[in-house]
Amino acid sequence: VAGAMPVLIGWYATGAPTHAWIVSVFLLLFLWQFPHFMAIAWLYRRQYANAGIQMITVTDPTGRRAGHQALLGAIAVIPVSLVPAALSPPSLVYLLVATALGVIQLGCAIRFTIRQDELTSRRLLHISLVYLPAVLILLAWVPFL
Repeated sequence: VAGAMPVLIGWYATGAPTHAWIVSVFLLLFLWQFPHFMAIAWLYRRQYANAGIQMITVTDPTGRRAGHQALLGAIAVIPVSLVPAALSPPSLVYLLVATALGVIQLGCAIRFTIRQDELTSRRLLHISLVYLPAVLILLAWVPFL
């Protein structure tokens, strides 16, 4: 929640009423965190364990729970990412890019769920680092596309 809250805080600071668009952006940021942080948690599980930090990859060293959480987040973020397009003037570019990146991220999450290792976690981390900025930049540009 912490990574998604600034969007709501900024929105409400303007005095604007709640709108489905900002709720969908909040959910996009919230759900995106699961694949992103599960990949990080797997990559650095030994460091977390040595520091005594009880990450899911420390309490479940098999990685199954981390894989499932990454997968659920990757599944849920796809329809949520399409909501802003439904509430704004439709942009074919946004719909295509958001869907394509969501499907790529989902594929990486599926591979990470099946086999937790350095390669699958790094691929999931890398796509998450491409996905979020690309979708947010396109959201900002939707009125101009």
